[in-house]
Amino acid sequence: MRASLIVRLLGLFLLLFSLTLIPPILVSLLYSDGEFVDFIVSAGLIGLCGALLWFPVRTQRGNLRPREAFVVVSLFWVVLGLLATLARVEARAAWAGPAAVGAIVTIPVTWILVRMAWGKPTQNN
Repeated sequence: MRASLIVRLLGLFLLLFSLTLIPPILVSLLYSDGEFVDFIVSAGLIGLCGALLWFPVRTQRGNLRPREAFVVVSLFWVVLGLLATLARVEARAAWAGPAAVGAIVTIPVTWILVRMAWGKPTQNN
Protein backbone atom coordinates (compact mmCIF):
# COMPACT_ATOMS: atom_id res chain seq x y z
CA MET A 1 0.00 0.00 0.00
CA ARG A 2 1.20 3.48 -0.83
CA ALA A 3 0.56 5.51 2.30
CA SER A 4 1.59 8.82 0.75
CA LEU A 5 -1.10 8.50 -1.93
CA ILE A 6 -3.70 7.64 0.70
CA VAL A 7 -2.70 10.60 2.88
CA ARG A 8 -2.72 12.95 -0.13
CA LEU A 9 -6.26 11.97 -1.09
CA LEU A 10 -7.49 12.07 2.49
CA GLY A 11 -6.13 15.60 2.88
CA LEU A 12 -7.60 16.68 -0.45
CA PHE A 13 -11.04 15.32 0.42
CA LEU A 14 -10.94 17.09 3.80
CA LEU A 15 -10.02 20.36 2.07
CA LEU A 16 -12.87 19.95 -0.39
CA PHE A 17 -15.31 19.05 2.36
CA SER A 18 -14.40 22.19 4.30
CA LEU A 19 -15.57 24.20 1.27
CA THR A 20 -19.02 22.63 1.57
CA LEU A 21 -19.48 24.60 4.80
CA ILE A 22 -19.52 27.91 2.92
CA PRO A 23 -23.29 27.75 2.10
CA PRO A 24 -24.26 27.16 5.75
CA ILE A 25 -22.05 30.10 6.76
CA LEU A 26 -23.78 32.34 4.22
CA VAL A 27 -27.27 31.19 5.26
CA SER A 28 -26.42 31.71 8.91
CA LEU A 29 -25.23 35.24 8.15
CA LEU A 30 -28.33 35.89 6.03
CA TYR A 31 -30.70 34.87 8.84
CA SER A 32 -28.49 36.32 11.62
CA ASP A 33 -28.92 33.25 13.79
CA GLY A 34 -25.48 33.54 15.40
CA GLU A 35 -24.37 30.05 14.43
CA PHE A 36 -21.97 31.17 11.70
CA VAL A 37 -19.04 31.11 14.15
CA ASP A 38 -19.56 27.37 14.71
CA PHE A 39 -19.57 26.76 10.96
CA ILE A 40 -16.42 28.85 10.52
CA VAL A 41 -14.67 26.93 13.31
CA SER A 42 -15.72 23.62 11.76
CA ALA A 43 -14.63 24.66 8.27
CA GLY A 44 -11.33 25.99 9.60
CA LEU A 45 -10.59 22.89 11.65
CA ILE A 46 -11.41 20.49 8.81
CA GLY A 47 -9.59 22.63 6.24
CA LEU A 48 -6.49 22.97 8.43
CA CYS A 49 -6.29 19.23 9.03
CA GLY A 50 -6.77 18.60 5.32
CA ALA A 51 -4.03 21.08 4.40
CA LEU A 52 -1.64 19.57 6.95
CA LEU A 53 -2.20 16.12 5.48
CA TRP A 54 -2.16 17.17 1.83
CA PHE A 55 0.71 19.68 1.69
CA PRO A 56 3.69 17.39 2.48
CA VAL A 57 2.62 14.78 -0.10
CA ARG A 58 0.98 17.03 -2.72
CA THR A 59 3.37 15.92 -5.47
CA GLN A 60 2.66 12.20 -5.06
CA ARG A 61 0.90 10.73 -8.06
CA GLY A 62 -0.28 7.29 -8.97
CA ASN A 63 -3.27 5.08 -9.58
CA LEU A 64 -5.24 3.70 -6.70
CA ARG A 65 -5.67 0.03 -6.22
CA PRO A 66 -9.09 -1.10 -4.97
CA ARG A 67 -7.75 -1.84 -1.49
CA GLU A 68 -6.26 1.66 -1.21
CA ALA A 69 -9.51 3.23 -2.39
CA PHE A 70 -11.44 1.52 0.39
CA VAL A 71 -8.81 2.58 2.94
CA VAL A 72 -9.22 6.20 1.84
CA VAL A 73 -13.02 5.99 2.14
CA SER A 74 -12.82 4.36 5.57
CA LEU A 75 -10.28 6.84 6.89
CA PHE A 76 -12.21 9.79 5.50
CA TRP A 77 -15.38 8.56 7.18
CA VAL A 78 -13.67 8.16 10.56
CA VAL A 79 -11.54 11.32 10.44
CA LEU A 80 -14.41 13.53 9.29
CA GLY A 81 -16.63 12.16 12.04
CA LEU A 82 -13.98 12.89 14.65
CA LEU A 83 -13.34 16.39 13.32
CA ALA A 84 -17.04 17.17 13.14
CA THR A 85 -17.49 15.93 16.69
CA LEU A 86 -14.58 18.05 17.96
CA ALA A 87 -15.95 21.14 16.27
CA ARG A 88 -19.42 20.54 17.71
CA VAL A 89 -18.03 19.80 21.21
CA GLU A 90 -16.52 23.25 21.10
CA ALA A 91 -20.04 24.50 20.33
CA ARG A 92 -21.48 22.26 23.09
CA ALA A 93 -23.56 20.17 20.69
CA ALA A 94 -21.60 16.93 20.40
CA TRP A 95 -24.63 14.94 19.26
CA ALA A 96 -24.38 16.52 15.78
CA GLY A 97 -20.87 15.24 14.99
CA PRO A 98 -21.55 11.65 13.94
CA ALA A 99 -24.61 12.76 11.99
CA ALA A 100 -22.33 14.98 9.90
CA VAL A 101 -20.76 11.95 8.23
CA GLY A 102 -23.49 9.56 7.07
CA ALA A 103 -24.36 8.88 3.48
CA ILE A 104 -23.54 12.44 2.46
CA VAL A 105 -19.86 11.53 2.74
CA THR A 106 -19.74 7.83 2.03
CA ILE A 107 -21.63 7.59 -1.25
CA PRO A 108 -19.88 10.33 -3.30
CA VAL A 109 -16.40 9.52 -1.98
CA THR A 110 -16.85 5.81 -2.64
CA TRP A 111 -18.06 6.52 -6.16
CA ILE A 112 -15.08 8.81 -6.89
CA LEU A 113 -12.53 6.38 -5.52
CA VAL A 114 -14.00 3.36 -7.26
CA ARG A 115 -13.88 5.28 -10.55
CA MET A 116 -10.24 6.21 -9.85
CA ALA A 117 -9.30 2.66 -8.89
CA TRP A 118 -10.99 0.78 -11.70
CA GLY A 119 -11.35 3.46 -14.36
CA LYS A 120 -14.18 3.66 -16.81
CA PRO A 121 -15.96 0.41 -17.57
CA THR A 122 -15.28 -1.00 -21.00
CA GLN A 123 -18.09 -1.96 -23.30
CA ASN A 124 -18.03 -5.32 -24.98
CA ASN A 125 -19.47 -5.21 -28.49
